[in-house]
Amino acid sequence: MSVKFSEIVTACTKTDAKRDYINSFKNDCIIKRYEFLTKEESSFDPDCVYIGMASSLPAKLPDSPFMNLIVIKDDKLRQQYIDSVRVNVVLLPHSTDVFWLTNKIHSFFVANEYVCDCINELLETASDSTSYMGILSKAFEVFGNPIMVTDLSLNVIESTIGVGGTTKDEFWKLAIKPGAH
Repeated sequence: MSVKFSEIVTACTKTDAKRDYINSFKNDCIIKRYEFLTKEESSFDPDCVYIGMASSLPAKLPDSPFMNLIVIKDDKLRQQYIDSVRVNVVLLPHSTDVFWLTNKIHSFFVANEYVCDCINELLETASDSTSYMGILSKAFEVFGNPIMVTDLSLNVIESTIGVGGTTKDEFWKLAIKPGAH
């Protein structure tokens, strides 16, 4: 599973609109994982976002092809990291809790992985199924909601109501009632 760096940044910064941060994008890289930034870090993977404190960055900019950093300002961020064309860096204020930040990024990856799994399940069912009902049943299972397929005149072609799906919604009851349209 992979996501864009900008999507991770948005997930980490949108919860507090007043959060003051420096955002220096050079390239909206595809990120496949995240790691904690440590003082011993000597090489950086371009498909990874590194999370940690600004003081953990090496004094000299590493000779890595590309770096993606989300760091908390506990020390002055060296200008070479901001100016380099090989570094995406987001500097969050000192008041940012590193555990909150890590949980936010982890939750973002988990949510995106869940969506991808659901899409894959639906695509597998669609390729294996020979009827609308097989696809609708899987969609009902994945989404946990009753599903209906209608034509352009809103006539119900197929629905999961009566095949394990129930609803109290009056519109649904009217729509699936025989002869309603």
